[in-house]
Amino acid sequence: MSPEAYISGFVEPTVKDLVANPASQRHAFIACLVTFHLIDYLTGRKSRAILRAEFRRQSPAFAAIDRLAHAHKPVQSGEKGAHSRAEDGSNRVMSAAEVPSDARDATLVGEQADIVALVNEAASFLRNKIREEAAPSEEPVAATYYVVVPFDRNADGYIVPGAAQETISAGAAQSRARTLANEHEGALAFSRRGDRVTGEFEDAVILARFGEVDLDALTR
Repeated sequence: MSPEAYISGFVEPTVKDLVANPASQRHAFIACLVTFHLIDYLTGRKSRAILRAEFRRQSPAFAAIDRLAHAHKPVQSGEKGAHSRAEDGSNRVMSAAEVPSDARDATLVGEQADIVALVNEAASFLRNKIREEAAPSEEPVAATYYVVVPFDRNADGYIVPGAAQETISAGAAQSRARTLANEHEGALAFSRRGDRVTGEFEDAVILARFGEVDLDALTR
Protein backbone atom coordinates (compact mmCIF):
# COMPACT_ATOMS: atom_id res chain seq x y z
CA MET A 1 0.00 0.00 0.00
CA SER A 2 1.29 3.45 -0.90
CA PRO A 3 1.50 6.27 1.64
CA GLU A 4 -1.25 8.10 -0.25
CA ALA A 5 -3.54 5.06 -0.08
CA TYR A 6 -2.88 4.66 3.64
CA ILE A 7 -3.61 8.33 4.29
CA SER A 8 -6.84 8.35 2.29
CA GLY A 9 -7.98 4.89 3.40
CA PHE A 10 -7.07 4.98 7.08
CA VAL A 11 -5.76 8.28 8.43
CA GLU A 12 -8.36 10.62 6.94
CA PRO A 13 -11.36 8.44 7.92
CA THR A 14 -10.14 8.05 11.52
CA VAL A 15 -9.52 11.78 11.83
CA LYS A 16 -12.99 12.42 10.41
CA ASP A 17 -14.45 10.00 12.98
CA LEU A 18 -12.58 11.83 15.75
CA VAL A 19 -13.91 15.20 14.59
CA ALA A 20 -17.42 13.72 14.75
CA ASN A 21 -16.74 12.21 18.21
CA PRO A 22 -14.37 14.69 19.94
CA ALA A 23 -15.23 13.40 23.43
CA SER A 24 -14.45 9.76 22.66
CA GLN A 25 -11.26 8.33 24.12
CA ARG A 26 -11.60 5.34 21.79
CA HIS A 27 -11.65 7.52 18.69
CA ALA A 28 -8.78 9.62 20.07
CA PHE A 29 -6.65 6.53 20.72
CA ILE A 30 -7.33 5.02 17.28
CA ALA A 31 -6.58 8.32 15.51
CA CYS A 32 -3.28 8.65 17.38
CA LEU A 33 -2.30 5.06 16.65
CA VAL A 34 -3.22 5.12 12.96
CA THR A 35 -1.47 8.46 12.44
CA PHE A 36 1.65 7.29 14.26
CA HIS A 37 2.01 4.37 11.83
CA LEU A 38 2.62 6.75 8.95
CA ILE A 39 6.21 6.43 10.15
CA ASP A 40 6.20 2.93 8.66
CA TYR A 41 6.32 4.52 5.20
CA LEU A 42 9.58 6.28 6.02
CA THR A 43 12.32 3.73 5.66
CA GLY A 44 15.16 5.60 3.95
CA ARG A 45 18.59 4.88 5.37
CA LYS A 46 17.62 5.09 9.03
CA SER A 47 15.98 2.54 11.25
CA ARG A 48 12.44 3.06 12.51
CA ALA A 49 13.71 3.52 16.07
CA ILE A 50 16.11 6.29 15.05
CA LEU A 51 13.45 8.04 12.99
CA ARG A 52 11.00 7.80 15.87
CA ALA A 53 13.45 9.44 18.26
CA GLU A 54 14.30 12.17 15.75
CA PHE A 55 10.65 12.91 14.99
CA ARG A 56 9.77 13.11 18.69
CA ARG A 57 12.43 15.83 19.04
CA GLN A 58 11.37 17.65 15.88
CA SER A 59 7.60 17.62 16.39
CA PRO A 60 5.92 18.01 19.80
CA ALA A 61 2.66 16.90 18.15
CA PHE A 62 4.23 13.65 16.93
CA ALA A 63 5.77 13.08 20.37
CA ALA A 64 2.36 13.56 21.98
CA ILE A 65 0.45 11.16 19.71
CA ASP A 66 3.28 8.64 20.05
CA ARG A 67 2.87 8.66 23.82
CA LEU A 68 -0.92 8.58 23.66
CA ALA A 69 -0.95 5.78 21.08
CA HIS A 70 1.40 3.63 23.15
CA ALA A 71 -0.08 4.15 26.60
CA HIS A 72 -0.28 0.66 28.11
CA LYS A 73 -3.10 1.26 30.57
CA PRO A 74 -6.21 3.45 30.73
CA VAL A 75 -5.60 6.92 32.08
CA GLN A 76 -7.78 8.16 34.92
CA SER A 77 -8.83 11.62 35.93
CA GLY A 78 -9.23 12.84 39.49
CA GLU A 79 -12.90 13.58 38.92
CA LYS A 80 -15.22 11.71 41.24
CA GLY A 81 -16.88 8.80 39.47
CA ALA A 82 -14.63 8.98 36.44
CA HIS A 83 -13.13 5.55 37.10
CA SER A 84 -16.46 3.75 37.06
CA ARG A 85 -17.69 5.54 33.96
CA ALA A 86 -14.52 4.63 32.08
CA GLU A 87 -14.86 0.99 33.06
CA ASP A 88 -18.42 1.02 31.79
CA GLY A 89 -17.07 1.98 28.39
CA SER A 90 -18.56 5.46 28.14
CA ASN A 91 -16.84 8.14 26.11
CA ARG A 92 -15.37 11.11 27.92
CA VAL A 93 -13.20 14.07 26.99
CA MET A 94 -9.54 13.32 27.58
CA SER A 95 -8.56 16.13 29.92
CA ALA A 96 -5.04 17.25 30.69
CA ALA A 97 -5.26 15.32 33.96
CA GLU A 98 -5.86 12.14 31.95
CA VAL A 99 -3.00 12.58 29.52
CA PRO A 100 0.21 10.80 30.59
CA SER A 101 2.44 13.30 32.38
CA ASP A 102 5.23 13.00 29.81
CA ALA A 103 2.78 13.97 27.07
CA ARG A 104 1.96 17.32 28.64
CA ASP A 105 4.19 19.47 26.45
CA ALA A 106 3.75 22.75 24.63
CA THR A 107 1.15 21.30 22.28
CA LEU A 108 -1.26 20.47 25.10
CA VAL A 109 -2.91 23.79 25.71
CA GLY A 110 -5.07 24.80 28.65
CA GLU A 111 -6.94 22.29 30.75
CA GLN A 112 -7.72 19.92 27.88
CA ALA A 113 -5.62 18.43 25.11
CA ASP A 114 -7.00 19.23 21.65
CA ILE A 115 -6.45 15.76 20.25
CA VAL A 116 -7.87 16.68 16.83
CA ALA A 117 -5.32 19.46 16.41
CA LEU A 118 -2.50 17.19 17.64
CA VAL A 119 -3.41 14.42 15.21
CA ASN A 120 -3.71 16.82 12.27
CA GLU A 121 -0.40 18.49 13.08
CA ALA A 122 1.41 15.18 13.51
CA ALA A 123 -0.10 13.77 10.30
CA SER A 124 0.96 16.85 8.35
CA PHE A 125 4.47 16.57 9.81
CA LEU A 126 4.75 12.91 8.77
CA ARG A 127 3.23 13.51 5.34
CA ASN A 128 5.80 16.23 4.70
CA LYS A 129 8.57 13.83 5.74
CA ILE A 130 7.24 11.27 3.25
CA ARG A 131 7.25 13.89 0.50
CA GLU A 132 10.79 14.94 1.34
CA GLU A 133 12.00 11.35 1.21
CA ALA A 134 10.33 10.77 -2.16
CA ALA A 135 11.55 14.02 -3.74
CA PRO A 136 15.00 14.32 -5.37
CA SER A 137 17.32 15.93 -2.85
CA GLU A 138 18.54 18.57 -5.30
CA GLU A 139 15.02 19.85 -6.03
CA PRO A 140 12.86 22.01 -3.74
CA VAL A 141 9.94 20.23 -2.11
CA ALA A 142 6.72 21.86 -3.32
CA ALA A 143 3.58 20.66 -1.59
CA THR A 144 0.01 21.65 -0.88
CA TYR A 145 -0.72 22.57 2.72
CA TYR A 146 -4.21 22.65 4.22
CA VAL A 147 -4.68 25.25 6.95
CA VAL A 148 -7.47 26.24 9.33
CA VAL A 149 -7.59 29.57 11.18
CA PRO A 150 -10.13 30.47 13.90
CA PHE A 151 -11.31 34.08 14.33
CA ASP A 152 -12.39 35.93 17.46
CA ARG A 153 -13.12 39.50 18.52
CA ASN A 154 -10.38 41.40 20.31
CA ALA A 155 -10.88 43.90 23.10
CA ASP A 156 -11.60 46.63 20.54
CA GLY A 157 -14.31 44.58 18.89
CA TYR A 158 -12.36 43.72 15.73
CA ILE A 159 -12.34 40.24 14.21
CA VAL A 160 -8.78 38.90 14.41
CA PRO A 161 -7.24 35.55 13.42
CA GLY A 162 -6.04 33.01 15.97
CA ALA A 163 -3.33 30.39 15.70
CA ALA A 164 -3.27 28.55 12.38
CA GLN A 165 -3.66 24.77 12.41
CA GLU A 166 -2.47 22.46 9.64
CA THR A 167 -4.57 19.48 8.58
CA ILE A 168 -3.93 16.52 6.33
CA SER A 169 -6.45 17.14 3.54
CA ALA A 170 -9.00 19.57 2.13
CA GLY A 171 -11.84 17.57 3.67
CA ALA A 172 -10.16 17.51 7.08
CA ALA A 173 -9.59 21.27 6.88
CA GLN A 174 -13.25 21.95 6.11
CA SER A 175 -14.44 19.68 8.93
CA ARG A 176 -12.02 21.27 11.36
CA ALA A 177 -13.10 24.78 10.36
CA ARG A 178 -16.75 23.86 10.86
CA THR A 179 -15.96 22.56 14.36
CA LEU A 180 -13.88 25.61 15.31
CA ALA A 181 -16.61 27.96 14.12
CA ASN A 182 -18.81 26.57 16.90
CA GLU A 183 -16.17 27.53 19.46
CA HIS A 184 -15.12 30.90 17.99
CA GLU A 185 -16.65 33.80 16.08
CA GLY A 186 -15.73 32.10 12.82
CA ALA A 187 -13.18 29.92 11.04
CA LEU A 188 -11.50 29.74 7.66
CA ALA A 189 -10.09 26.73 5.80
CA PHE A 190 -7.71 27.26 2.91
CA SER A 191 -4.94 25.55 0.97
CA ARG A 192 -1.69 26.89 -0.39
CA ARG A 193 1.03 25.31 -2.46
CA GLY A 194 4.67 26.11 -1.98
CA ASP A 195 8.02 25.25 -0.51
CA ARG A 196 8.67 25.84 3.18
CA VAL A 197 12.43 25.82 2.67
CA THR A 198 12.44 28.70 0.19
CA GLY A 199 9.37 30.39 1.65
CA GLU A 200 7.80 30.69 -1.79
CA PHE A 201 4.04 30.03 -1.90
CA GLU A 202 1.28 30.45 -4.43
CA ASP A 203 -1.87 32.39 -3.58
CA ALA A 204 -4.10 30.69 -1.01
CA VAL A 205 -7.27 28.93 -2.16
CA ILE A 206 -10.23 29.27 0.20
CA LEU A 207 -11.86 25.91 0.91
CA ALA A 208 -14.55 26.97 3.40
CA ARG A 209 -15.50 29.82 5.70
CA PHE A 210 -17.88 29.78 8.62
CA GLY A 211 -19.15 32.59 10.82
CA GLU A 212 -17.36 35.94 10.93
CA VAL A 213 -14.04 35.97 9.08
CA ASP A 214 -11.79 38.89 8.12
CA LEU A 215 -9.49 37.93 5.24
CA ASP A 216 -7.66 41.25 5.36
CA ALA A 217 -6.67 40.58 8.97
CA LEU A 218 -4.56 37.63 7.82
CA THR A 219 -2.19 39.93 5.93
CA ARG A 220 -1.86 42.69 8.52
